[in-house]
Amino acid sequence: MAALCLGVILVLILVAILADVITPYNPYAQTFDPTLGPSAQHWLGTDELGRDELSRVILGARISLGISAGATIVAVCIGLLVGMIAGYTGGVVDNLLMRLVDLVLAFPALFLILIVAVTTGVNVLSIILLIGAFNWMYLARLTRAEFLQLKELDYVQAARAGGVPTARIIWRHILPNAMGPIIVSATFILAGALYVEAVLDFLGFGISPDIPSWGNLLNGAQDTFYDAPLLPVVPGVLLTIAILCMNFIGDGLRDALDPRYMR
Repeated sequence: MAALCLGVILVLILVAILADVITPYNPYAQTFDPTLGPSAQHWLGTDELGRDELSRVILGARISLGISAGATIVAVCIGLLVGMIAGYTGGVVDNLLMRLVDLVLAFPALFLILIVAVTTGVNVLSIILLIGAFNWMYLARLTRAEFLQLKELDYVQAARAGGVPTARIIWRHILPNAMGPIIVSATFILAGALYVEAVLDFLGFGISPDIPSWGNLLNGAQDTFYDAPLLPVVPGVLLTIAILCMNFIGDGLRDALDPRYMR
């Protein structure tokens, strides 16, 4: 299942990369009649403003997957940094950082993102930073736990005794051996970021409504659901498939990389 889902995700990524080439029409051009049904010219029909829906869905793959990937990178960088410092340093620094994690976890991430989005306004970059800034906590805890365990092993103690610099111990001796669980966690962060981005756009607090992300396509199709049901169904199904596939990939990576799950 994980291999099948990986193939689906790779296809979606390829579609996103080649969006400018494979879109049959300009996704922003309002040149057709609104809410046309599927036809040979418009496989998914047109939206409420007369734009080709297939072209907008294809470009939406780039927008939604790109934002979620960027947010995942931000979250992984923050989580790794906090977890490595807390786990390797220990003591007061560890306690302070973990209390910070507990404080952030005490508030619903989506609620905080909505507050910041409403009060400051958003664009693509700020959405990436917002989603990433509120999705690093579990990765930080996981990284801390791995570092607490690995730093006590004999080969790390031998490196310390031999005068190996701290940065080299972290990057060459500890982090590579902790990457399995971290990679698995990153796939779940990616799925969560895609979900949050879609929710923000659907609620009208995400990127500009004229940008065809999958969440915006769902938002724009609310008033035409009965006249053109494909408008909300297609982006909704793609979102569901993408999130499910990311979670299945995470499960598969866990089985492959974590010895406790190997059979």
